[in-house]
Amino acid sequence: MYFNLNFLLMKYFLLILGFLIYLPAYAQGNNNSSSQTEYSLTPPSFNGGNVAKKSFLSSQIQYPKEALMNKVEGVVELKMIVETDGSLSGIRVVKDPGGGLGDEAMRVYSIMPKWLPGILYGAPVRTPITETVQFKLIKNQEPKSSEKGKGRGKS
Repeated sequence: MYFNLNFLLMKYFLLILGFLIYLPAYAQGNNNSSSQTEYSLTPPSFNGGNVAKKSFLSSQIQYPKEALMNKVEGVVELKMIVETDGSLSGIRVVKDPGGGLGDEAMRVYSIMPKWLPGILYGAPVRTPITETVQFKLIKNQEPKSSEKGKGRGKS
């Protein structure tokens, strides 16, 4: 009888253990996909999309004189917050190739029109974003004659 009692206890223990292992796996597999999309964050975007953003950047960016003279080019990385009203705040440079490129990218982003804010649970939310601006010199691009040197005449 003692042997049968141990056998029964072991049998029930294994049954309960199996149930406890199976239950969490079953619960994870039954996610309702409609509830996931309902609560996801819609990221902020420039009003008009990427094409409009690129158009704005190209019309506003002025290649810095120092970068032109020293042939500096590269990618500037900026971090900022898109506020609930779509304005940008806390703009800061995190990667700067130098020559004034970081300052120019910050200047242009600070005058940008309002963005469409991030949306969470149907309401606008403050959203941190990272943006990059690529500066590339055009072949044979040089500063205008008035930009070359201050106070120097023709030689």
